[in-house]
Amino acid sequence: MGPYAYSGNQWVSYDDVAMVQTKAEYVLSKGLGGAMIWSLDLDDFTNRCGTEAYPLLKTVNRVLRGYAK
Repeated sequence: MGPYAYSGNQWVSYDDVAMVQTKAEYVLSKGLGGAMIWSLDLDDFTNRCGTEAYPLLKTVNRVLRGYAK
């Protein structure tokens, strides 16, 4: 589930904002205690993509805390 690419036996995947939101909503739906972020340095901390700084972390935070964007 989520964005990925493959060729033969090689593959790569990543989480975009929509996928992070889906996963955070899953955490809530199962009543889990929280979520873990594997690598903080892979988020867009400089806002290079033009959405906001730390869009992935902020999305997880908003969903788990019930905040609107």
